Amino acid sequence: MFAYHLFRKRFLLLFFILTVLCFLKTSSAHISQPVVTHSIPSGSIFQTVAVTTPDKPAIEIIYQDCASDKQTHERMLKGINFLYEYYQTQFGYDFTPELVVKIRVFENFDGYKKYIRKASPSTTGSNVGLYIHKLHEAIVWKNKNEDMFLSTVFHETNHLLLRSNIDNCPKWINEGLSEYFEFLDVTGEEVQIRPQLVKDDKIKKWVASQKMPDMYGYLTKYNEDWDKENNISDEPRVLAWSMVYFLMSERNGQAFIKDCLDYFSKKHADKYATVRALDAYYPGKHAQFEKNWLTWIPEQRSNHVLIINPPAQESRVQKFFKRVRQILS
Repeated sequence: MFAYHLFRKRFLLLFFILTVLCFLKTSSAHISQPVVTHSIPSGSIFQTVAVTTPDKPAIEIIYQDCASDKQTHERMLKGINFLYEYYQTQFGYDFTPELVVKIRVFENFDGYKKYIRKASPSTTGSNVGLYIHKLHEAIVWKNKNEDMFLSTVFHETNHLLLRSNIDNCPKWINEGLSEYFEFLDVTGEEVQIRPQLVKDDKIKKWVASQKMPDMYGYLTKYNEDWDKENNISDEPRVLAWSMVYFLMSERNGQAFIKDCLDYFSKKHADKYATVRALDAYYPGKHAQFEKNWLTWIPEQRSNHVLIINPPAQESRVQKFFKRVRQILS
């Protein structure tokens, strides 16, 4: 019996030491890495920039056939870091240490399309950017307009971050949040979201002419049907953007998006998942959501100023056991 207790104590001590070593090892991995530049046969620049710190994501920007512009690159990193922190603090995302925000940039449009066809033959692809979930990678065409290029980067980054925690997300919120964060502006002291006035004007006209699509029917579409309609009409995307901009305009709506994302991360997102989430988390359920949204649509749009409320500080002990749980899982 004495030998058993001695063995048990030594085993627990050894386990504790190994856990501490793993904790220190994974913590030390979060050190900024230098820029690495490789020459490729064509003479173009293949540049990987890896940025890793304890409170920020690992970011890998691959300039496939072009050089990086310092100003654009810094704006890109600022926006990506903001989105990562926003998802953590406002939407309650608990990203794994293994997450890498990987952006592959092409300047040559033909090279961009060729890469997409090879990486995902069944995907028709966007003319400016695409997130491929099986690769956990966003592919973006670097056109001449810096603002348009960065909008595409932020749009695809949102897909990457959102899908890192939700395997099968309803299209309206997946695309709606991407359309929302697409107009992220990080140039000033305040981080702002600009409204998409073309989409806003279109949905205002639908309401005024009483030609609004049926909301319940829209929210209960299969993702495949959403994609089919999106290929022939901008209606699905206009509705998605408007719903998200409305929800992000008020605290109840922001809280609902957080609850909704958490719900979709734990439940299989079938065609009725959104209605169930509205009935569970939105004040007044899905019927009240529709009334509030339709009342809001005719109003004038304004920029959203996004503020990140810092979460409660974790103690060193809490951080340690959180890391232990991540290692053991």
